[in-house]
Parts: sequence; structure tokens; C-alpha cells
Amino acid sequence: MQAERPSPDARHQFVGRLAAGVAHEVANRLAVARLIADSLVARDDLPEDVLTKLHTLAASVDEAGTLMERLSAVSGRRRAPAHLVSIDAVLHEMAPLLRAALGGRAIEISGEATAVADRADVESAVLRLVLGQRRGKVQPPLIVTIVAGTEAIDVSVGTEVVRFPSRRRATILVVEDDRDLRDLVHGALVADDHDVFAVGDVDAGAKALAEGAIELVVTDVQLPGVSGLDLAARVLADGIPVVVITGHGDAALRDDVPEGAILLEKPFTVPRLRAEVQRALTCYN
Repeated sequence: MQAERPSPDARHQFVGRLAAGVAHEVANRLAVARLIADSLVARDDLPEDVLTKLHTLAASVDEAGTLMERLSAVSGRRRAPAHLVSIDAVLHEMAPLLRAALGGRAIEISGEATAVADRADVESAVLRLVLGQRRGKVQPPLIVTIVAGTEAIDVSVGTEVVRFPSRRRATILVVEDDRDLRDLVHGALVADDHDVFAVGDVDAGAKALAEGAIELVVTDVQLPGVSGLDLAARVLADGIPVVVITGHGDAALRDDVPEGAILLEKPFTVPRLRAEVQRALTCYN
């Protein structure tokens, strides 16, 4: 008796599941390569030729990640931009424009801080702040002061002040079954002054949540036993923000991602990881 052949739909579903699993593992390897490249580039004891090769490696990983996105995406949805802005860097870049707007008046910038904000919002707020001041080269230098507090960053000119949310430090739980990627994410967040617990499965994550005052969860989508999306939904219901790491395209997940979770696609850089963590902490609270 001849065995019954699977239907085209069944074959397509099987191939789809196989491709999804392969894509997940490829994305894990790309993420590990990108994070290692970032950590090595930050060192100051490497020869120039090695740094050049590391930058080439990072660029190649980014290109591979873009190709993965194109393969997995089924719509034109764009990822939300990261919201981590160096206030002092923006002010220094704007200084020539501000001097011209004030009729050549000198501008002195004091202080530095990184805010969780949209760059365009920072630029427009600074323009409004400065353009209300007196114009002319004979005026004394305009002093723009940046003061970073635990909750916010104040940018002031005289008695006029604009305020931006500051970077937060938090107790973070990382749930990632890939050991290399878990260790790298843990290290990147510890280096950003967070307290981090890193575990390899949902059961260990649930235990950490029960034992500690976790303020943010970073979880992979594909975990042993239980989906990271199920974990994200439970954590969000308890009032804890979540960053979901995935190797899939946004569109493939948009119907399953719990409302309020932030997606972080592999491969990602250390600055992007840190930025999305800050965005989750700021936007959710």
C-alpha cells in the first residue's frame, strides 16, 4: 500500500517551521558576532589593522541582518527608532546655527548628559530656549547649562529651563537560552550600570521574578518549553516592561507580540540594546 503523500499545505507548514528554526539560530550567531565586535572595538589596545577588520566584520553582520529582515518581512512596517540622545553632543552640533540665530553672540555649553528622547524634540526645545535670548556680538556669552539628575536632565539658560527624561538604571532579568548571547547581553547591560540576572529558560526566569524586585525583562522569543511571548504577556500584566529579542521580522510577529512590549531584532549592536532598554524603562513608567 502506497503511503499517503502530505498535502501541499502540510509541506509548506513543515518547511515554514524548519525555516523559522534555522532563521532563529542564524540570528543568534549574527547577534553574538555583532556584540563581540562591539566589545572589541571599544578597546584601546588593538592595532589599527585589527580595528579595521573588526569594523568590516560589524558592517558585514549588519548587512546579513538586513538580508534576514528582508527574507522574513511580509509588510513595510518599520522598527521604532531608539531614543537615547547625548544632549551635549546635540548642543555642540547646533552651536553654529544658534550663534547665527543670535546675531553672532558667543555660546558656552556646560555639562553633559544622555537623555531618553527624540533628537528632533531636543533640537526644537533648545531652539525655543535660545531664541528668546538677546541677540548681538556685544552681549556676554550665552551660558547653556546641562544638569543631570536621577529622574531628569535640565537644560537651562538663565531662569529658562527645559527638561528631558534621564537614563534609568534598573534591576533587569535576561531570559535567553543561547549561552553565548545570554552572556554578551548580560555583560553589555552590567557595563551600563544595571543589576542583571541572566537565566536560560522560563522556569528559571519565573523563579527570579518571584525572588527579586525585577524592573525590566529582556527575553528571547524561542525558549525551551514556553514561548518568550507568553512570558512577556504575563510579565506585562504584572506591570513590568519587556524587551523581546527576536530573529524574525516585525510583521511575522505583530499579531502575537503583547501590547506594550518592545521588539529588538537580531543582530543588534550594544548601543541599540542599551537604547531599547532605556526606552522600555522610560515609556512604560
